[in-house]
Amino acid sequence: MKQTKTVPEQVYAIACEDVGRARYQGIAAALAAVNRLHGEPTMVCDVMRDFGLTLADLKKAGADRYDLTEIRTCLMQGNKSDRAQVEPKAG
Repeated sequence: MKQTKTVPEQVYAIACEDVGRARYQGIAAALAAVNRLHGEPTMVCDVMRDFGLTLADLKKAGADRYDLTEIRTCLMQGNKSDRAQVEPKAG
């Protein structure tokens, strides 16, 4: 019978973290592209709200500054709840 290697828990946790960061970076790139290519700031705001994401979440995940600037512009054009996603609440 073939033995399988086990992955240390710490290595697994780091890999999961990397996947999460990559996912957020991809979301940021896609949202920025939607606005750049199609001029849809409302759609960007809606998706951010539906996903429960803030600009700080995307920044923390290492999203590209070029994409973050585009997303920030969309959020600032939106309503009060969209603008609230730009800066995390103090607490």
